[in-house]
Amino acid sequence: MNLPDFSRVLAFIELRDQMGALEIAQLPEVEFVRTKEEQHEVVEVDKDDQQLQVDLAGRGRKASKSELKADKNGLLTYKGRKVAAYIRDQRWNVDVETKTSTYRFHLLDCSTMQSMRDVGRERRYLATQRSDGHFEVNYEQEWGGKSRKQTADFKLTLCYNCQVLLRQKNLFFEPFNLKRFFDRHDSSVPKTVRRIETVTTRQDYQPDHDELAKAYKEKADHTCQKCNVVCPAGGGLLNLHHCNGDPSDNRHSNLRVLCLLCHSNEPYHGQVGRTTSARRNMERLQQLRKKQNIT
Repeated sequence: MNLPDFSRVLAFIELRDQMGALEIAQLPEVEFVRTKEEQHEVVEVDKDDQQLQVDLAGRGRKASKSELKADKNGLLTYKGRKVAAYIRDQRWNVDVETKTSTYRFHLLDCSTMQSMRDVGRERRYLATQRSDGHFEVNYEQEWGGKSRKQTADFKLTLCYNCQVLLRQKNLFFEPFNLKRFFDRHDSSVPKTVRRIETVTTRQDYQPDHDELAKAYKEKADHTCQKCNVVCPAGGGLLNLHHCNGDPSDNRHSNLRVLCLLCHSNEPYHGQVGRTTSARRNMERLQQLRKKQNIT
């Protein structure tokens, strides 16, 4: 035996409402959020250039003929930076005890450097900005009758031909040291790279009435919260009801979704069904209620 569903009988619903026994449940709250994309130019330190600076201040970098260049004063440059150039692999005239060598370092494109290029030996050089006067040297040492490769920091002096050129150009000073030289002559600025970064921001916004009503009707599955009649989407059969009668009060707790018939029965809402189109929609609602066994 099938019993009638009294929860869908309109008279029963209205009676419960009059008795205060029915409170329309709140719908899930609707968030109104937009995302906005903005493009910003980001300037960052060039990582390759940053690594170059670290390498030059430390062990140095091998420099080819095309990479070791001379500026207008003849000073040696490597990738835009003033550098000292020297031979790291040293076989002769190395004093292991005092950590000194007859090898020299260069600051200018002197005759020695040019002659090295002429015989294709410029690849032996290392470019460095180390400023303490010490240079990493690879040398061979006899140990137990065998020759072993060793590495240590050696004190090197400036090439004589470079000194002559520095004096001729009034660039020499005494006492001469590399730190003071680089402070004076290397004014390179760290390179930067520019890229466009897209930033997405979340923005809360106040919707207009139509947008608000559409969102809450969707949350209600296009069903009247009072009589439970299910309406077609966009059919004009549902309204967004403000419980306290203030249409500007869009607090979540003040909003309900009601069909035109239920809405017109709310206190002081008789005007809801006065237009011709509203009356036609009410007739459609009556038919829907009948089809859905809401009597």
